[in-house]
Amino acid sequence: MPSSSSANSNCHTPVGIIGAMPEEIKKLNENVQNIKEHVHNDFLKFYEGTLHGRPVIYAASNVGMVFAASVVTTLINQFKCHTIIFSGVAGGLVDDIEIGEVVLVKDVLNYEMNCKEFILPFAPDHRHKLGELPFISLREFASDEKLLNIAKEAAEEMQDKHGVKHRVARIVSGSEFVTLERKKALKEVWEECGNPHAVEMEGAAVAQICKAYKVPFLLVRSISDNMSGDASEDFSKFCQEAADNCYHIVEAIVQRYEPEE
Repeated sequence: MPSSSSANSNCHTPVGIIGAMPEEIKKLNENVQNIKEHVHNDFLKFYEGTLHGRPVIYAASNVGMVFAASVVTTLINQFKCHTIIFSGVAGGLVDDIEIGEVVLVKDVLNYEMNCKEFILPFAPDHRHKLGELPFISLREFASDEKLLNIAKEAAEEMQDKHGVKHRVARIVSGSEFVTLERKKALKEVWEECGNPHAVEMEGAAVAQICKAYKVPFLLVRSISDNMSGDASEDFSKFCQEAADNCYHIVEAIVQRYEPEE
């Protein structure tokens, strides 16, 4: 059984929260108290404070998997975050998904990780699937079940109060802003990835780092553009509204989640 001092220390380690863009941390800026800014070089800023009395560290990583991986690694190693949440927007990939709908991410994979033609010398008969990482045989990275259950409860509350729909689903990550035309052109890729419901540009990197460090994580995405209309125009029009829809989920996790001791 852990000592009371170790349990107390664990309760006071922060939750790490990441968005890619300023719009995705706007509600945190408005609600986190006692904010202290930590500047790392010319690109990265971290904000330390409390949300509902609990310590949090959050940042806007910038778009893309490289910066996202750097930020989550810093949150884990330097700021000693016990839990990571990525909150932001995504593009819908299925016909029935609506702008503003929240996707609680069951699992995520990198659709641009393609080692299908790479032959392992010690396992020449093994054929990698799209998204699979060589040598460690990992493809899908699953959100923490406990975090996901809290998110489901919060999403149901939000749907009852505000009519915001939600679903639990797979998503994929890549390094391209995917327009409607590209969404259609990549149909076979989506099928090979298990028919994900949304696409974005950071989640797989965050999930992979959290897996490597054995830190529980959850990805929460809200749809800024779907399978109808112009993705670029819809993104610009609905990005802030979609990002704000994720905040209730983040807030609930900070309030309700108790990390493993």
